[in-house]
Amino acid sequence: MDQNETRKVILFVDMSRAYGRGLIKGFVKYSQMHGPWRIYHQFPSYSNKSVKEYDIEKFDIDGVFIADIYADVQNVQAIKDSGKVIIVKGVDQIIEGIPNVVSENEAIGRLAAEHFISKGFKNFAYCGFSGIKWSKMRGASFQNHLEAKGFSVAKIEFPEEALAVAQEENNIAQWIMDLPKPVAILASNDERGRQIVDICDKLTPYNVPSDIAVLGVDDDELVCEMTNPPLSSISRNFEKGGYEAAETMDRIFKGEKLDNAVMTVEPIQVVSRQSTDVVAVEDNVIAAAITFISRSYRQVISVEDVAKEVAVSRRSLERKFKSNIGRTVLEEIHRHKNEQVVKYLTETNMTIAQIARLLGFANPKSMGRAFKKERGISPQQCRYRFSKI
Repeated sequence: MDQNETRKVILFVDMSRAYGRGLIKGFVKYSQMHGPWRIYHQFPSYSNKSVKEYDIEKFDIDGVFIADIYADVQNVQAIKDSGKVIIVKGVDQIIEGIPNVVSENEAIGRLAAEHFISKGFKNFAYCGFSGIKWSKMRGASFQNHLEAKGFSVAKIEFPEEALAVAQEENNIAQWIMDLPKPVAILASNDERGRQIVDICDKLTPYNVPSDIAVLGVDDDELVCEMTNPPLSSISRNFEKGGYEAAETMDRIFKGEKLDNAVMTVEPIQVVSRQSTDVVAVEDNVIAAAITFISRSYRQVISVEDVAKEVAVSRRSLERKFKSNIGRTVLEEIHRHKNEQVVKYLTETNMTIAQIARLLGFANPKSMGRAFKKERGISPQQCRYRFSKI
């Protein structure tokens, strides 16, 4: 095939959820920049047609990106046998001999644990799905990181056989009522998080977030905002995963052998909404100090400023921080500031200099030093790895 000829690619990717839309958006972005490619999508659900009914040969398809619910063994093997270039995002595990897009589930659990610890929680729980590997991996990582800090995690997962909705919700409700309060719950994804928040709304006298803080995964904006209160969630770089999938496919088109290439969808950060907007410490001074710090991210504030705001001595404040949340006041200031740096790096086109100026840094270099000290990477590396645009 002439390299200048238009490639024909079909995407068997579910567009009903944020991860699918993000993967497709990244894939399309690459094709627009390096194509032209003609991109097809699977039949809509109301057509009652399956992947097997799409005649890849008739449409003269060059490549296939197949993900999750469509990526069963038979579908993948049939496409592979056809000789077409195929890239897979499987539900449970890497499929050997084919380029794979995989989720970094261990990092999701770690990020969730760190977020809840930063809020001062002492009680933790995880609600997931049994029989689903990514759910188990997120729960295990969440548990491992918290146990390493001396905490325990209450977990609930549901059997593979489907329960009636009412019965499942009753089980979750009973589990929540039995948890010590206040408690921080990581849900395996946003749908499970939405379900937990809805159930909590019925559990008088408990409420979200003062008694029960809930964190989802995927940052599906529609799901998170329709939840009451809005659901905090861990955002992931789906678009970059889709972009790299298209890039890998293009390299194979051009003759490279990349049978075992792996592209990783990593978590970016916690997108905080009302469902975790709480400081779960009994000490009112610490709670007031953290609230002040979180609201002052655009200002240059010192430890002395925080102590003055809450009317205690610096020494007393430092001692309270160390004993209650295990960090110094300055570390807490830097943590909140760097959360905003990540937000602007990944969600805007602002330059590094513009972000530094907006957030009150003396200059881009000082922002870079502070950011790398905490995050282990430079602002430029963060933008490259996690940017959504």
